[in-house]
Amino acid sequence: MIEEIKIFEPTNEYKSTLKQKSFKFSVRIANFYKITLQRDKSFEPLYKQALRSGKSIAANIYEAQSASSQNDINLIFH
Repeated sequence: MIEEIKIFEPTNEYKSTLKQKSFKFSVRIANFYKITLQRDKSFEPLYKQALRSGKSIAANIYEAQSASSQNDINLIFH
């Protein structure tokens, strides 16, 4: 039996479209990981890599938005 998974909805904190999309994508990747791992553990390393990669997108966006200068942003994304 697959347990019910809550989907989080962006709050006012996630005002920009990019933040909303990256947040929703991270949640979808986490849900994918949870469901597929329950069904089949043979590809666990692949699932874990997908989870890390999916979450890093949002992390990079938040890090860039908290950068103090354009040079900081360039260092993060180049």
